[in-house]
Amino acid sequence: MSTFTVDPITLESLQHTISGLYVELSSMHRVAPSFGGVIGGSDLEGELRNFLGAWQTGVSLIEGDMQRVAQRLGEACAAYGQSETYISAACGG
Repeated sequence: MSTFTVDPITLESLQHTISGLYVELSSMHRVAPSFGGVIGGSDLEGELRNFLGAWQTGVSLIEGDMQRVAQRLGEACAAYGQSETYISAACGG
């Protein structure tokens, strides 16, 4: 018989990590203008802008998935937390 352990605190932590990761990933494209004139010329700055534009496109492609995963983790956290409350109450604790 297989068993597993679910820790609602870990689920919540993972949810916050994924949500924060998306915020960090999606803000990368705003970095390019801050390097204007300080990283070695317009060719390099153009390459950086191109890279960060492609980066943003990639992040946009996974945005929905990341949001759904974070949402599901939040729902799982709430459900398992509620189950633990019910079990604890049923056991008299």
